[in-house]
Amino acid sequence: MTLFGGFAPTIVEAFIHATGDKFAPSYYVLLAAVLSGVSLVIVAWRMSLRNARLEAALTHRAIPCRHDDGTVPALLHA
Repeated sequence: MTLFGGFAPTIVEAFIHATGDKFAPSYYVLLAAVLSGVSLVIVAWRMSLRNARLEAALTHRAIPCRHDDGTVPALLHA
């Protein structure tokens, strides 16, 4: 956040001097918003992949409910 918050006046002043456009601060804010949106999409995508892998691992794991002789495994006893 230091890049977008702490150095904002300096960066905006440099943008104004480089472009000569008084709307340069709005371009800076727009750039920050676009980068934030892209990062949110990437995080959501990665979390959905993680959740899909976790769900697949949990649902495809075979947990025996009974032994061949009909007894219940010790871990399933309450």
